Amino acid sequence: MKALGIDIGGKSVKLGLVLEGSLLESVRVPIAGLEYADVLGNIVDAARSLLDKGADVEKCGIGSPGIVDCRNGMVLYANQFEWGEVPLREDVEKALGIGVRIGNDARLAALGEAVYGAGRGYSNVVFLGLGTGVGGGCVRDGRLGEGGPHEHVAGIFGHMTVAFAGKECGCGRFGCLEAYSSATAVEKRAKELYGRKIEAVDVFNAARNGDGIAMKILDEFVAALSAGAVSLANALRPQVIVIGGGLAESADLFMDRVNETLRKEVYLFEYAPVVAKKAELGEAGIIGAAYYGTL
Repeated sequence: MKALGIDIGGKSVKLGLVLEGSLLESVRVPIAGLEYADVLGNIVDAARSLLDKGADVEKCGIGSPGIVDCRNGMVLYANQFEWGEVPLREDVEKALGIGVRIGNDARLAALGEAVYGAGRGYSNVVFLGLGTGVGGGCVRDGRLGEGGPHEHVAGIFGHMTVAFAGKECGCGRFGCLEAYSSATAVEKRAKELYGRKIEAVDVFNAARNGDGIAMKILDEFVAALSAGAVSLANALRPQVIVIGGGLAESADLFMDRVNETLRKEVYLFEYAPVVAKKAELGEAGIIGAAYYGTL
């Protein structure tokens, strides 16, 4: 079934028509600094432009940052936009006249990777999305874990503790994975050590070229990421941990080290091994959202 997938990011929204995991058409629209009504308007206008190319589309899935009540179609909280209890599903359904489901963006990216990407062929998949923050999701037999009273706050892997009494996180706690292994964390550490603002991708490129400071930042990033992966493996025992998001483009710098730590530190690894893999889908958020819309 052809479906519309919508992936809401901090600065833009990506929309696409998807058929069985293949992205047929896509468009991106800016939303940085806009109020909810304007974001909604941009989404609806872009969606209509795509639907004009696929008149047989009857289903839509939307991935939003923040805490999403998928059962009632509400974004309860999204600090990137200062949204609070916005009826996103109802608003989009009314505007487009098609069925809509909504979920957390990282969880829907997890669904896309599990069904059509690096998690294909595995029944139990954990996804870690490394971007501005750290999100994730757990997919079993092609389905997100849903149905419980607190389903909308599952998969907040970025706020696992990986360093007791460690660095302060944006959430106000200390030692969170997000405080070490997000782009925000890498850039904050780079500013401390270099004395100037440097993008995370440039820090990793410098590490690839042997820069000593960049390699130190990379080591801290990998140590925390590996600790988080081990904790996820021990708690959830997936067959595979798929690592995606913008920082996964530098997976050549850290994936082997993460897998080495998994082999050494996961409890009873020899009886139930866990492997880390780089995400495969270029637009897991769109593809996962579209698939979710059809379930």
